[in-house]
Amino acid sequence: MTLAGRIDRIDAAEGESGVYLRVIDYKSARMTIRLCDIYHGLKLQLLAYLDVALEHALTLAGAEGLPGAVLYFRLDDPFVKTDGRVPDQAELKKRILRELRMTGLILADPEVVRLMDGEVEGDSDLVPVHIKKDGEIGARSAVLTSEQFELLRHYMRYQLASAGSEIMDGVVEISPYRLGAFRSCQHCSFKPVCQFDLLVEGNEYRLLHQERDGVIWSRLAGQGEDDKNE
Repeated sequence: MTLAGRIDRIDAAEGESGVYLRVIDYKSARMTIRLCDIYHGLKLQLLAYLDVALEHALTLAGAEGLPGAVLYFRLDDPFVKTDGRVPDQAELKKRILRELRMTGLILADPEVVRLMDGEVEGDSDLVPVHIKKDGEIGARSAVLTSEQFELLRHYMRYQLASAGSEIMDGVVEISPYRLGAFRSCQHCSFKPVCQFDLLVEGNEYRLLHQERDGVIWSRLAGQGEDDKNE
């Protein structure tokens, strides 16, 4: 199976342990990425891009690459709310940066965070990370360990291979998903073709569950061990 796509942006930065790669995808709307989205195969694009970047790191960065981050960057000209007082230019710039702060997942390494935001104190204005007074990463941060990044890369490959196999096997059932209050039909441009309707017998949503992160990590680790033993 061959996949085609275009990575919007790849950044490389050299740290003590090697060259870290950061993949950024530009979006016109605010996007988030949760572990359950990856687990259910709903948001694999950024991980696929990172996987390709790391595989070709020698060509792209001149060295073996390490996962640094996968991030969404919203292209927008945001409005800044005020209490009636006109903020000065420095405060205005800070508020705009906060509105445009990237979302995604970052390596849980203070050095890597500071390579992305050299002025971070507390909540970063650029990336979804909080740095505590002792210099360590706070609990409100969207971070992964290098082992967790590797687990997700492995799982992403498994998901893509499974999807490809189903396509080749002719699996074409109408099976939109529902995750919490969100239904995949809400933003689907194929409604006239699909004609999915809950009033029609046999038409029903494929229910996905919002599993806790700890449960998902345990399953991914278990799957990795099973693959090693095969």
